[in-house]
Amino acid sequence: RLTERGDDHRLSVGPLALDLNQHQLIEKNGGFIHLTHNEFTILSALAARPNVALSRDFLLDTLATGDTAPSARAIDVYITQIRGKIEPNPQAPVIIKTVRGYGYMLIKMESP
Repeated sequence: RLTERGDDHRLSVGPLALDLNQHQLIEKNGGFIHLTHNEFTILSALAARPNVALSRDFLLDTLATGDTAPSARAIDVYITQIRGKIEPNPQAPVIIKTVRGYGYMLIKMESP
């Protein structure tokens, strides 16, 4: 989803903005949240398809480079790390929901 300013290189992640050109996650106050390359890649895939469940296999494919691909369990670990950085309460996530037995979905939040 494009931001309200029409920036075609920014995706909404809850109250945050994911800048695809700068590879940064930006807070409302202009601060930045550090993401590893893999965390950024996964979050970008989710943010590009809000309210759509993405399978673990799909997310694995986004990380695959050449012959090396992480395990499906690695996706769960990355999601846990991302939630720790972006969720108000990582134990009760509201931005990235688990789709049991399948994968994950980024919830599109409506602007107030």
